[in-house]
Amino acid sequence: MPVKKMTAAQLKRKLKERTKDELLELLLEAVTDHKQLHSYLAVKLQGEDYALELLESCKEEIRKQFYPSRGMPKLKVDKVEQTLSEMRAAGAGTAWPFELLVYFCETAAQFIEDYADIFENMGDLLTDSFETVIQELNKDESAERYEAYKDRLKVIMMRDNLFCWGIHDSLIGSYFELKWLGEDEKTEVLKKTKLSSDWANEWDDLDDDDDEEDDEDGEVDDDDIELWMTRQIDTLVEKMGMPKEATSPQESMKSTVVSYEAMRRWLSIPAEVRQKLLHSVWCSACSKGTSLSDYSVSQDKHGIVLNGHCAVCGGKAVQLIEV
Repeated sequence: MPVKKMTAAQLKRKLKERTKDELLELLLEAVTDHKQLHSYLAVKLQGEDYALELLESCKEEIRKQFYPSRGMPKLKVDKVEQTLSEMRAAGAGTAWPFELLVYFCETAAQFIEDYADIFENMGDLLTDSFETVIQELNKDESAERYEAYKDRLKVIMMRDNLFCWGIHDSLIGSYFELKWLGEDEKTEVLKKTKLSSDWANEWDDLDDDDDEEDDEDGEVDDDDIELWMTRQIDTLVEKMGMPKEATSPQESMKSTVVSYEAMRRWLSIPAEVRQKLLHSVWCSACSKGTSLSDYSVSQDKHGIVLNGHCAVCGGKAVQLIEV
């Protein structure tokens, strides 16, 4: 049988039964054991200056999950959720919880643009948080807050590489629910993200391709999927300005030029595995594991080679993937 919570009147009566010293001791004990209560009282007692300090501290905690000063990104969803929850409790009735939520969305989107991937559960938190941001803006009776945040929301939407885990489509769906959004702004976002629409259209039109006669049942088969994936890789290679594969297999073996075939093989690896490979690279300068940044994809006789830099010290780092 669930325990009934004390009503406000009952709690008030109980508190009146205590002495001043007992109340002070009770309050200090509660603040010590509950971090959110501590932050809440600190904001109430010290005012906006402390609230701003807390906001900056929470932003730093979130950023460390994605861009730590040392080591690899942690990407721990529970830590981010805890930080967001602390700000919601401490800053109840203020603009700071909303500001922190937008900041998280910005940081997560930036990370995906930098690394071209993210853990699925962190991607889910991003899309859920962005949906909350949009719904909060839709509750406003005026466009004042939207005007203050619209440029930052647009930057989130315009980030590259948001296609993993369906994040791009989810963000688009939430963004277009915004009641303050004008048609010009929608058009601008759609132009920037046209690649995603093109991919979807190509998938729908698979049965109209040259090999249509091979698909008498009208269903999409493995050949169709391979054809579709090939086209998307072709598009990515072209947009990234990468050369096609070497003129001969022998030339490809001798050099580690960035190649079409290397990119094809790299993208054929599941997204979650690619993410782990990017975050498990040995840096000889740091003498420990690190994350790879600013990398190129090439191949040699042993497999795929990721040539890049250590995300911590900036030194050269390489990941060899035998395939």
